[in-house]
Amino acid sequence: MVRSRVRSASCSWVVLLLVFGVSLVSSAAEPVEARHPLRPIERLLVELASPDFAVRVAAEQELVAHGEPAIEPLANVMDEKYPEVTARALAAMTEIAWAARDDDRWDIVDKVMTLLEDAGKTDDPLVAMMAQGRLDEQEPLDEKRMVAKVRELGAIVEMIEDKTPDANGNRQNAAQIQHVFLGHRWKGGEEGLRYIGRLAPFQTLYFTKNAKVSEQALLKLRQSRPQMTLQRRGPTKLGVSADPFAGVCRVGEVTPDSPADRAGIRSGDVITSFNGQEITTLQSLVLAIEDVIPGDKVDVMIQRGFTDVELDVTMRRWGE
Repeated sequence: MVRSRVRSASCSWVVLLLVFGVSLVSSAAEPVEARHPLRPIERLLVELASPDFAVRVAAEQELVAHGEPAIEPLANVMDEKYPEVTARALAAMTEIAWAARDDDRWDIVDKVMTLLEDAGKTDDPLVAMMAQGRLDEQEPLDEKRMVAKVRELGAIVEMIEDKTPDANGNRQNAAQIQHVFLGHRWKGGEEGLRYIGRLAPFQTLYFTKNAKVSEQALLKLRQSRPQMTLQRRGPTKLGVSADPFAGVCRVGEVTPDSPADRAGIRSGDVITSFNGQEITTLQSLVLAIEDVIPGDKVDVMIQRGFTDVELDVTMRRWGE
């Protein structure tokens, strides 16, 4: 049985519903349960444009009852020339996705999300607006599932504990994404970037030339996530952060169990030399690290207070 849900809608969506008379529920429509077996999808798609309101409503409900087999045919009938057909197709796809969530069929949810994202980028402005409206209504996808999906495609996702107090002053201690790294193990290609776009907001997306993803595709992803920065890196990781605008390379945070941590680099240290190259800024350190391969042992000179300290660092690949 088709489950109805109450959802908030944008003002533009409400206007569309009023203009085109789209209603997802009608007492005049014949119950879906009364139709056994379900009629062919092709016939139901035609009935979405029927002059009879009850027929249109019944066709939409029966398409939802078809489930996954109806998803792509529904996506193919969206056209700005037929706004009500488009609205009903989008509504049916969304209902199928909701039912799939309840059944833990995330493959179906992913298919609907992908088609909605594609429709949101179409050259038809009305279709794009309506599809984006449906995307905006969707609840955030299960974060653990999306992180697992991105990792399955070869990305490195590093998490940190969010200790921000809640409204009652209690620490939440919830894990959140700090950054994502795309290196030689990334097998998602440019198409897989859509899954990164579905993650909760995070600070930085690092990438190497071995990720085989064009900077143009990354910049396109960046446009949809204005809070995210893009940074190119070499194949190895030192494991420190620093202020990119400071006049020196002063270490901010040191990633636990990173090469820097194992070598004894601390927060507040100023890195002055890396592998024989003078370091004056974070960017100069990044460029020096690009020449190093995993397993290399490098000399790192730091200033700690008024003392110069020389450390041996064994570099490791990202994610190791």
